[in-house]
Amino acid sequence: WHMEAGSDVDCDAPEAWNIERGAGVIAILDDGMDMGHPELAPKVVASHDMVDGDNNPTPLPWDGHGTACAGIAAARTNNNAGIAGVSWNGGLMPVRVAYKSTALDQHWTTTDNWLAGGIAWAYQNGADVLSNSWGGGSPSEQITAAINAASLNGRGGLGSVVVFAAGNDDQSTVSYPAIVENAIAVAATDQNDSRANFSNYGTGVDLAAPGVDLPATDIRGAAGYEPGDYLPDFSGTSAACPVVAGLASLVIGKYPVYTADEVRARTTLHSHSDGKG
Repeated sequence: WHMEAGSDVDCDAPEAWNIERGAGVIAILDDGMDMGHPELAPKVVASHDMVDGDNNPTPLPWDGHGTACAGIAAARTNNNAGIAGVSWNGGLMPVRVAYKSTALDQHWTTTDNWLAGGIAWAYQNGADVLSNSWGGGSPSEQITAAINAASLNGRGGLGSVVVFAAGNDDQSTVSYPAIVENAIAVAATDQNDSRANFSNYGTGVDLAAPGVDLPATDIRGAAGYEPGDYLPDFSGTSAACPVVAGLASLVIGKYPVYTADEVRARTTLHSHSDGKG
């Protein structure tokens, strides 16, 4: 429904693809990605693991979050299988910045060094868009500096586009780091084009995107969220964030010389005639 529902609740991806099918590389900064998933593997152009210090961001069996986000942003499209990503032609750059110690953990294990280092590695190694479906906690000067550096220095000096989930606390304030000025803060909407009941909201939000029950890729087999290679109902501002990362890839494809500021401005324009952004 989030791609094409026949009404303004969706992101009108097929209409967008008639204009532009995406370009550049989308970095997924998360808990890793299933590097052998047939919907994702052909799209990978580079990868890194800040946790282990190597270039293999394969997740632990229960860490399916990043695999889901990667598929929403840029899974293979028009291949008669699985799901479609918003960015038809955009490449993927999985960067592992966190993990859960056990399947029962509710929170990631991570550090400011991993998070900031992952952002730096991504833009320094060619990421045009950085999709960050994480946040919360106290502000970090180190992470803020990494976001600002990516926005200023990525894409050969045009600036990488940094996208963050607004948070799932049902609060009128956006979580950090989405609140950083050089980031796009993404709230979530539902199938009624209303704010998802979990989504943060308020003046800190730059735009909202579908984020309830989105089809997504899952770690293959018995691992991940459930058995199988796909997940029918990935939800959260974590799901909305990669939708917008895919959108930013489309904007970059259409306007390749836009700076990060210009891409952010174009991405967050109201897109419906009824004034709903």
